[in-house]
Amino acid sequence: MLTGFPCDPWSARVSTELAVPPSPDAGVRHDLSTLPLIFGTVAVLCLAVVLTITALVATDNGSSLATTGGAASSAVSVSLKEFAITPAAVTVASGGSLTVTNDGHVPHNLSVEGTSLRTPDIAPGQSASLDLASLKTGSYKILCLIPGHADSGMRATLEVTGGGASGSATSTDHMAGGASPAMDYATMTKDMLATMAAFPAKTKGVGNQPLEPTEVKADGTKVFDLTMEVADWEVSPGKVVKASTFNGIVPGPMIHLTVGDKVQVRVRNELPLATDVHWHGINVDNANDGVAPLTQDLIEPGKTFTYTFTTDEPAVAMYHPHAHGYQLLPDGMFGVLLVGEVPLPLGRTVGGELIPADLKVSQELPMVLNDSGVIGYSLNGKG
Repeated sequence: MLTGFPCDPWSARVSTELAVPPSPDAGVRHDLSTLPLIFGTVAVLCLAVVLTITALVATDNGSSLATTGGAASSAVSVSLKEFAITPAAVTVASGGSLTVTNDGHVPHNLSVEGTSLRTPDIAPGQSASLDLASLKTGSYKILCLIPGHADSGMRATLEVTGGGASGSATSTDHMAGGASPAMDYATMTKDMLATMAAFPAKTKGVGNQPLEPTEVKADGTKVFDLTMEVADWEVSPGKVVKASTFNGIVPGPMIHLTVGDKVQVRVRNELPLATDVHWHGINVDNANDGVAPLTQDLIEPGKTFTYTFTTDEPAVAMYHPHAHGYQLLPDGMFGVLLVGEVPLPLGRTVGGELIPADLKVSQELPMVLNDSGVIGYSLNGKG
């Protein structure tokens, strides 16, 4: 599930109106009498223009003096949050470094565009150091590489100062051309292919596992048990995060039902905060829709709530929290819910491709894409 953050362009207009001069129909006496006023107005306007130009020159000279007179720091602090990099213009001395702190609520990182320099994903409240010793003097762009973050405003400029004439020439050429430093495309391609070949790497834990009923009652009601809990989850080799989970796995257990099933799901909350479970994509009555505190009370830590519903049509759906969902869902709290068999569009054209009328499904493999939170960019909980 992908989310975007639209930005609406805006503009401001400033209009200036000048006073209309006296009508030529007025007598000569009137014109002569107004000459001092006209000349006085022109003089004031000229003086204002001179003062404005003087102020601009003074400001420009002051900026230049401040820039050239003060030495750039070799260690600069940078703050990341939703969705900005502060300061927006970073200046650091050649051979220096950045101390990058995540002051936001979701993981962020910092990368120098066109280079291999980047921090690891930084959890909220944590910091990381980015060594810039390999950068020549010049102008660069820095950004957050987590999908969607740069487009939402997490971009800034980086100026590396100091060094000899060759460094200055590099800066001038870079600014004139408007291009990033040279990229090693062969290395980039090699790294990309290696990442693809390694996926999925061997890690501890497998999500999306089928959940069998805990019991089936005499009337045929299927009873399932889910526990909401924080658990260690290995996203990629060596990267273990504190994930919010259903039954300790990401994605949560896959629940597969048939049309007409009577269902009870007992949800135990072992999280440190109160929440609920919403059944996204299936028809349930209002009391079991999981939109606390509107349709039910919050499930407080240590408490259990039982959801009851009957499936009435095929569906490819999911379950996830609503309360605190902005935090819990990106951190791993989601699961697949399948009802019956959704009919395939056999013999029809979809997206310009004809689906064969005799197509047979050989394997069914639900995939859940995530792109934020402690899990980060991942497929079925693995990055």
